[in-house]
Amino acid sequence: MNIDRLALRSIYLFLEEKNQKIISWKDVVKSCFKFFPEEFRFEEENWPDTEKIHNCIRWRCINDRHWVRGDTKTGFFLTEMGRSMGAINLENKKYEDVNKRKIESTLDGKLIKFVKENLLYKRYQKERKFLKKRNGQKQNGDKRENGYLMMEEEQNQSLSNFISTFL
Repeated sequence: MNIDRLALRSIYLFLEEKNQKIISWKDVVKSCFKFFPEEFRFEEENWPDTEKIHNCIRWRCINDRHWVRGDTKTGFFLTEMGRSMGAINLENKKYEDVNKRKIESTLDGKLIKFVKENLLYKRYQKERKFLKKRNGQKQNGDKRENGYLMMEEEQNQSLSNFISTFL
């Protein structure tokens, strides 16, 4: 989970809870640690990591993203964009497709995804008859109980053959 969004959410929740417009630095640290203690604590201690919170608020939420304005002397307040981003509930949000998104974000992953979605590649697969008829027996890793199943090795081989025809 993005730590900047968590810090913003904790400031938003504090301001809504107290019905205030401005939050002090002390309350920023307290609210970050109160709402998201696992993300804003020291490695083995049960204390808030103020350096992590400071870097998050000062450098990214204020300077880069423009979600928060203010300083430690006068207090901090949320900008219009900060209020709208802070209103998004992050507490129960879990991303289960993180590994898939990491692979697809690399250049190789993007190329493989592009080729696999290409109509020419799909037609190439059908013409090469890489599908095998199964006897209805389920083996480890099968997605289907009966019917056709493409073996992963053959799929990778057909992908490399398809790419090499264009190179």
